[in-house]
Amino acid sequence: VSESGGRIFYPRQISKEGVEEDNAIDGVVKGLVVHPESYPGISPSDATPFSLVEDMHWRTRISQLHAAGSDGYDDDIPIEKRRGKLWEFARSLSKQGYILDNSGYA
Repeated sequence: VSESGGRIFYPRQISKEGVEEDNAIDGVVKGLVVHPESYPGISPSDATPFSLVEDMHWRTRISQLHAAGSDGYDDDIPIEKRRGKLWEFARSLSKQGYILDNSGYA
């Protein structure tokens, strides 16, 4: 799960100790338990309740002032010319063959 790329969340199975124990984990979304809806063909592992844990390493990196660069999210500037760690990473993904959607939708 991604929130506009600024925050990334991963599913995490709820431990046997329960939600209270999981709340002590850095990045866990406290109090949130997702109970998947059952449907024909759902696997037992996909039907198991889970919580979400934020990728705190990513959040720290993307929150740094230089992360998006001074021209950051200016749609008029092509990715190849944008400065900042985010755009360096985007260029590396593009070189690997990924197609990037960098349009601003807000």
